[in-house]
Amino acid sequence: MRFLWFLVAAALGRADYYSILGVPKSADTGEIKKAYRTLAKVHHPDKHTGDNKEEAQKKFIEIQKAYEVLSDPDKRKRYDNAKSYFSESSDDDYDENKWNHGGQSPDGGRGQTVDTVELLKQMLEKSTKQLWLLHVYSDQRHFFGPWMAHLPEDVQLGHLNVFMADDGVLQRLGVRRYPMIMIVHGGQAQPWAPSGWDYMNLVEAAMQVALRVVPYFDTVPAVESKAALEEFITWQKGGSSQLRIVHVLPSTTSMYLSVFLSALDLQGEVHVAQVGNARWVFETLNVKAKLYRGQSASVACDPVTRTCGLLPHMPQSARELREMVKMVHSGAKQLQHVLSMPELSVDSFQASCSGCSHIALLVFPREAKAADCEKPLKRFVGSCRMLRNPNTACFWTRGHDPAWQKFLGPDNVAEVQHDLRDLREGFNVVVLNSEGSEMFVYNGPAVDTHLSADRRGYQGLQAGSDGSDHKDAQWGPLKSRP
Repeated sequence: MRFLWFLVAAALGRADYYSILGVPKSADTGEIKKAYRTLAKVHHPDKHTGDNKEEAQKKFIEIQKAYEVLSDPDKRKRYDNAKSYFSESSDDDYDENKWNHGGQSPDGGRGQTVDTVELLKQMLEKSTKQLWLLHVYSDQRHFFGPWMAHLPEDVQLGHLNVFMADDGVLQRLGVRRYPMIMIVHGGQAQPWAPSGWDYMNLVEAAMQVALRVVPYFDTVPAVESKAALEEFITWQKGGSSQLRIVHVLPSTTSMYLSVFLSALDLQGEVHVAQVGNARWVFETLNVKAKLYRGQSASVACDPVTRTCGLLPHMPQSARELREMVKMVHSGAKQLQHVLSMPELSVDSFQASCSGCSHIALLVFPREAKAADCEKPLKRFVGSCRMLRNPNTACFWTRGHDPAWQKFLGPDNVAEVQHDLRDLREGFNVVVLNSEGSEMFVYNGPAVDTHLSADRRGYQGLQAGSDGSDHKDAQWGPLKSRP
C-alpha cells in the first residue's frame, strides 16, 4: 500500500490530515479512529467501479496516511509541532505552485520507502556500492515529478516522509528541513536543498552535487603520464589479471558520474582509470582513434596479452560496461583484436561456464615471468576462438593455483594436482570435462610448437574437447575415479 502512496502524493496539494479525516485538532484518539473507520468504509476501492474506483483508491490512501500519522502519538506530535521539529527554513525558493498541483504524475512509482530504522540501515549498507538520492518530503511539500523517471540507471531513489517515518530515521540522518534531497554514498548522507537555477534541470543539478560528494578519483584514478599508463595496462607477476578499462576524457580532471558508478559497481571485476585526450594516449594503447576536443572514448586492454581495443561507445551504465566486458572475453567481432581470456576463478567460471561440457586451461609455469606469458596466451586465445565446440570454456591459470579444488570433485583433487606436478617444463594445456572425470594434457613442448598461427593448436584443443586422440596429447580417465 505504501508503494501506491507515491502515485498520489502530488495530487494531495496542501491537504491537512485533520481536514482529510474531518476532525478538529483537539480530537482525541477515539474520535480520530471513528472518523477513519467511517471514511474508509465509504471510500474503500472494492465498493466502487470504473473511473470512480481510481478516485476512491486515491482518497482511500489519503485517509490511511492521515490516520497513520494522527493515530500515532509521536508522529502526531511531530506533525502538530513541525516548526519546532524542523527548525531550519524550508521555504527558500520553494514554489508550491510548481510541485503541489493535482494531476501531476510523481515518477511512475520509481523508488522505495525509507521510513524505518531497518530500511535505513539497508540503504546505508547498499550505499557502499551504490549512489542514492533520498527524497525527504511531506505530502504538503515535496519534489515529486517526472524528473525522477529521468535519473541515470545506476542511481537509486528513496523516499522519506518526515511525518510518517520513525523518529530514529530522522535522528540518524539529522533531518532538520523539508523538502530536500540527501545524497547518500559510502554510508554517509549529504543534505542538499535545490534553489534558483537548479529547478531548470533537477536531474543535472543533483548529479553535479553528487560528483562533489563521492570519492571520484579514489574509484577512478587519473593517469597523467605515459609511464603510468603503461604500468596500469601491464600485468605484473602476482598481480591482478583483470581487464583494464581506460576512459579517455577531455582532461584528467573531468568527472563523469556514469564512469564513477560503473567503476564502483564492477569493483573486483575490472580495473578502471581515466586519462586526458592526448595523442600519446592512443599511441601507448596501440589503438587507432582520433577524438576531437571535448569528445570521449573508452578502451579495453588485456594486461597479459597487452592488446587493447576501442569499445563501441562509452558505457553509460554498469550494465553496459559489464556487457562490453563479456564481449571482449567472448571475442565478439567488433572487439576480436583484444586477445583476452579470463583467469580461472570462481567468478569467471560461473560467468563463462554455465552449462559448458569442457574446460580448457592454459597452465603457466610456476616461475614464469609476465613477459613470457604474452605470446603463449595470445596463441591459446586464437586457438580457443577457432573451436567448433561451443560448450568448451577457456581459461588460464597460474601453475599450481589452489583454485583447481573449486572446479573438481573431492575424489579428483589430489589426482589432478599430482598430474599437474608431473607436467613438463614450460606452458601446458589441460582440458577437463565438466564432471572432472577425464583429462586431456597437451604438454609443454607441444604447446610451444603447435599453439601458433596455424591450425595445429586448434586441432589439438578440438581433440581434447571432443574426447578424441591427438598425437601430442594424453586423454583418459583420472585414476581416482572408480
